Amino acid sequence: MGHSVIMHNDIMFPVLDTGNGNCSGTLTDDDIDFLKGLNPCIPKIILTHHPAVSDASDHRGWGWFCPGPSFLHIDEGQAAFLGYCENPANNVYMVLSGHTHTSRVYNSNLGTPTDYPWYVLTGPTYDGVARVISFQSPPTVQLVELTNEDYNYRSAKLYSPGNLHTYDSYGNHTGYEPVSGSERGIPRSVYFSHYVIESEDGDTVSPEEVLILDPSDDYLYEVVGTEGGTYKLDISSVSGGEETTFEAAEIPTSPGAKHIYAVDWGTLSAGGEGVILNIDKNGDGFFEQMAIADNELSYDEFALQTETVVDFDPDTLNLKSKGKFVTVYIELPEDIDASEIDLFSLELNEFIPPLRMPIEIGDYDSDGTNDLMIKFDLLELIVLLEPGEQIIDLTGRLLDGRPIAGFDIIRVIHESQE
Repeated sequence: MGHSVIMHNDIMFPVLDTGNGNCSGTLTDDDIDFLKGLNPCIPKIILTHHPAVSDASDHRGWGWFCPGPSFLHIDEGQAAFLGYCENPANNVYMVLSGHTHTSRVYNSNLGTPTDYPWYVLTGPTYDGVARVISFQSPPTVQLVELTNEDYNYRSAKLYSPGNLHTYDSYGNHTGYEPVSGSERGIPRSVYFSHYVIESEDGDTVSPEEVLILDPSDDYLYEVVGTEGGTYKLDISSVSGGEETTFEAAEIPTSPGAKHIYAVDWGTLSAGGEGVILNIDKNGDGFFEQMAIADNELSYDEFALQTETVVDFDPDTLNLKSKGKFVTVYIELPEDIDASEIDLFSLELNEFIPPLRMPIEIGDYDSDGTNDLMIKFDLLELIVLLEPGEQIIDLTGRLLDGRPIAGFDIIRVIHESQE
């Protein structure tokens, strides 16, 4: 008998020797104490030779070797083992086993699992063929040939301070949940909580992670600040063997602040600015700032965009206005002059270019910092708007290529001016 631990990609794989020469398996008190001594916060997939549970249909063909009413699962220590696995606080997602030469996925009552942990029995395989545990409903074990092109997933990893949430287009949520600790509402998704392993050689910090297998939707990634400081967020997409990545590093946050990332993977993989970040600084449901990015968003890029002020004039826009232009004032952070803006890169609502004239630089709000005053065609904007509060986005670049972004909220009305 014996036990050990393997760590791989922030997942713990406890390995238990259940005695592979016997019909039924055995776990000792020492094995159970070993499990109880593991960090409960780390997600686990437990590996055993004998399955934790099995039924009579899994025993066919074994009568010559295990005659009589023998069981092929763990017999001695089974109750204590199942008690450990079924406790949500221990973060056991699966128990993977062999021995029976059958492929099954059970819950602890030999039914079809609707939540973790899964008790997975895997049949024999051979070179070039993999055992695939399907996250479809009901879950299954299949033997298929796999290449790198067969792996498709999305992964988001958050390095504190904050909590990670992921939403699909239907509002399903996978991520941190304050009561139970986690929620897995997105189909084929898994959530791994943050944890720290302390040791004499230094602490090992594991991020929060949301993993979505065979993604079929566009997802929003939300970081909710839990304390002051900076965080790192890594998001990746693997499709057809090709990986596209995004990294946000040293992004400042504060308690209750919400940062929501939307990713256009097609634009990002082509080298474009496929990430839009909307920022709710105090968690009141109102976005005060925004930023855009390509595969990387650094602290300097974040600061440049979130400290850029965009003021749209007029504050109330009449869709029946007989005017020809609207005016936008752009104020950059204090250490960057408005003359450094690349005028030809500016766009309103990702569509409307500025007019070539008039363009002026001056301190229009009398705060000691120069602003760029630029005008846009009113008729081009009106066709994109409808009555009510509307967000007007402005994006562009500095002459050195760094992106800038900002927005203003205006009131749109539809009243006759006769």
